Amino acid sequence: MHNTLKDFFTKTLKYNFWAFEVMSDFVLEYKIQDDYILKQLSHTLNANKVWLSRIQGETFKIDPFFVHPPITWLPMMQSDEAKCSQLLEFGPDLETQIQYTTRDGKPHELSLGEIFFILINHATHHRGQVAARIRQMGLEPPITDYPHYCGLMTTKA
Repeated sequence: MHNTLKDFFTKTLKYNFWAFEVMSDFVLEYKIQDDYILKQLSHTLNANKVWLSRIQGETFKIDPFFVHPPITWLPMMQSDEAKCSQLLEFGPDLETQIQYTTRDGKPHELSLGEIFFILINHATHHRGQVAARIRQMGLEPPITDYPHYCGLMTTKA
């Protein structure tokens, strides 16, 4: 059970990174070279970099659909996971407003908690797209849903 919003985001961000790792491993194992899949999963990483930079008051410019080699995905995601963990442990409160400039140059702000929600929701959206594409290719995608993750974590404990 989640006692606080911080506990909730700690657990759901860990889930989010685990799910990305599962999908990344699947792509590597099956040597998938489908442009759509590579683009969607790279896009998730690119968006993470943009949002994490915004939290730190920095600007990170990248083509949102720049495709990274799949072999680089896991280290990139592990770096993002470490940054999120540090922010949750030592960063500002989840209610803290983060000011940033949108891609079209407009000032905007969201709370740190809202940004964490965006990271999770955005990744889930693209994992769903990738899973659908994997099925179109005649393969069965890996299971990456939250209840499955919770069951695995309970079994490990």
